[in-house]
Amino acid sequence: MKKVNLVFTVFVLLFSAASVSAQDAKGDEEVVRKLFQAEHRSIVSDNLKMTDAQSTAFWGIYDQYEVERKIISEKRLAVLKKFIDNIDSSNVATSTEVMNTTLDNQSENLKLQKKYFKKISKSVSPLVAARFIQIEQTINAKINWDVLSQLPLAGD
Repeated sequence: MKKVNLVFTVFVLLFSAASVSAQDAKGDEEVVRKLFQAEHRSIVSDNLKMTDAQSTAFWGIYDQYEVERKIISEKRLAVLKKFIDNIDSSNVATSTEVMNTTLDNQSENLKLQKKYFKKISKSVSPLVAARFIQIEQTINAKINWDVLSQLPLAGD
C-alpha cells in the first residue's frame, strides 16, 4: 500500500479546501475528488491479486461500490464542513447532530462493505473480497486518523 499516504494527503487537502471561500473551494474540491478517486482505485488495483477472469468480474462490482461509497463520502464531507463552520461554538444541538451524523455515516460505510464483501465473495472469490475489505478499512482508518488528528475536540 505504497500510495496510501498520497491518497490521505489528497483527502486532507480536500478537507482543508472546505475551510476556504466557497467559490474558490468548489473547483478545487472537484479536482481533488477526482484525484482521490483515481488514487483510491490505483491502491486497490496495486494490492489485489487476481486472475484476468477475477479482475473482469471485480472491476464491474467495484464501479457499483464506488457509486455508493461516494454518496457516503459526500455525507461525511458535509458533516465535517458543518463541524468546521461551527468549530468555535459549544452549541449542544450542533454537536449532537454532528456526532449522530458521524456515527450514522460509519454504520452506512460498514453496511456497504458487508454488502460488497458478499457480492465480491460470490462473483469473484472470498479471498479477493476479504483482501478488498482490508484495503478499504486501511484507507478509511488512515483518512480518519489524518482528519480527526487535525480537529479540536468538541467544546475546545
